[in-house]
Amino acid sequence: MSQNDQGLNFHFSYNELINLSFEKEALLTRDLADLTARGITAARLTTFGTLRSNFVAVPTDETLVANISIAKNQRDALADPLRISIREVQGIAANTFGSGSAEHKSFIPQALSDLDAGALYLLSSTIVAQGTTYLAQMTPKGLTAAMLTSITTQANNLKPKITAFELAQGAQLLGTQNRHTAANALYDEMAAMCETAIVYYQDRNPLKASEYIIYQTTGTQQQRNGIVAATNTVYRSFDELTADAAFKLKVIDGNDLVFYFSQTEGGNAGAKTITVAVDPNNFTETTAAELGYNSSTGFIKFNIKNNGSVESVYRVVMG
Repeated sequence: MSQNDQGLNFHFSYNELINLSFEKEALLTRDLADLTARGITAARLTTFGTLRSNFVAVPTDETLVANISIAKNQRDALADPLRISIREVQGIAANTFGSGSAEHKSFIPQALSDLDAGALYLLSSTIVAQGTTYLAQMTPKGLTAAMLTSITTQANNLKPKITAFELAQGAQLLGTQNRHTAANALYDEMAAMCETAIVYYQDRNPLKASEYIIYQTTGTQQQRNGIVAATNTVYRSFDELTADAAFKLKVIDGNDLVFYFSQTEGGNAGAKTITVAVDPNNFTETTAAELGYNSSTGFIKFNIKNNGSVESVYRVVMG
């Protein structure tokens, strides 16, 4: 999902927002008995799920841009024949009255290739009106009433396509705004609930408190924290990945986890993976390349796999 960070309350991708929302919802559901007294209820989590659904329902920027391209192609498919028809009538006028004559100028001769679809539509009515006025004089040079009728028909067919293109452009701008609004609503509620959980657990259970950290950045670093259920795989996104990007991996609790890059989110690993044992105090340092990152072969999706029988808590720092 492409996105424009301007106006957003967070600094990671839409994919990461969705992944985080599912992850934190699972944690909050697990700890609901502890957190209900702090305002995190089953009803609130249901509403949180609705915020996520509302966000997902907003068409993506890619879809909206594609719709603009489709509308443009449909518009131009009708504009080009109209341009040819108008040019022919203008040419007959020049042949009939002489190029540059007053009569010829009344057909507004110009470089039609420079005119957009809207300008062609406006010009068409003038061409038909002048052609009708001079039909008898231009008939010997090839003008027919059918040609003028065809121009009117082509222009009428073009008009809704012009409107559709303008609407598609407007929808893209509005869609971006709506997507930002929905994304911020989802993030803000997630952040508020996670902050409540961190405050509750920071002295009671520091491990649980760390699970609710959404992300931390220091300079160019990006941090991801979370939990992987038994026998599950999770995908986490990072910005500006390169083969030599530095990674620090830690498994805080549970069982060993496998870290790797694949071609799809949650997909199979390539030739390179790193298994990190449980050690709440130390990071395993590596690079994206050593984890199997390869942009030329499409191994660009970072995954964490839990082959064990219990859920495991991880922390990843890139940069």
